Amino acid sequence: MSFALNSKNKIPLRTMKKITVLLLSVVFLATACKEDKKETKKEATFEENLAEHYMEIYQKSRKLNDFVTASSSLSSYFILVGDSARNASPYLDTLIILYQQIRQYDPVFVLSDEYLKQNNPNDTDMLLLNTSVAQLLGGLGQVSQRCLQLSQMFPDEKIHLFNYAESLLESGQVAKGEQIYKDILNDPSTKNESIAFNTYDQNGQPKQSYIKTRVAAYMKLGQLYEALKDKNKALSYYRKATKEDSEFRPAYQAMLNLGN
Repeated sequence: MSFALNSKNKIPLRTMKKITVLLLSVVFLATACKEDKKETKKEATFEENLAEHYMEIYQKSRKLNDFVTASSSLSSYFILVGDSARNASPYLDTLIILYQQIRQYDPVFVLSDEYLKQNNPNDTDMLLLNTSVAQLLGGLGQVSQRCLQLSQMFPDEKIHLFNYAESLLESGQVAKGEQIYKDILNDPSTKNESIAFNTYDQNGQPKQSYIKTRVAAYMKLGQLYEALKDKNKALSYYRKATKEDSEFRPAYQAMLNLGN
């Protein structure tokens, strides 16, 4: 049996041309898509190779204790692998430590903040680092809740309560911050306690020393009222600090600066 198109079933020449053009277009489009996929694959491979290259530089520079190169190469590696891979990477906390080693505190704060948000918000070491760097950068007000969290985790370490009070003052919650210092002074357990306190040497360089907790609270209240332009209250608290410790020079210097 054979089949043949009769004149009624013949496809017009013009229609055949249109079909041919359409088929060719489909072929060209398919070829172009294949080429695009090839280019995408090549680009992805290049990025992977570059990321591996940065990782090799990081590993070599780390062995040489070249922290500057190690931090920059590891940072470049993270840029290539993307945020999701970075947050899941065991190298993220390493990068934070590297920036800390070279005293680049802005990225330390940003990365430790990101670590706490993405990984473990209760990581004690990272909380301590994040709040201490924030204090160093003058931004405790940004981490007020973390200061509170640390003060609740370590109720016997008054430094965290001091930091929480200071963070409240920085964020404009003056009355609340002031009350915390007063609560510390009313706590009988603080009479024999000491706390780390930042002062300045004769060259204006910051230094940390341990002083009585009550002296530190009086000094903080004196500084608060000095900032609020209330000279009388500021002097009153500075005098109380000298009564607690008659050899505490910063309190005498503060009074001298106020003209008394």
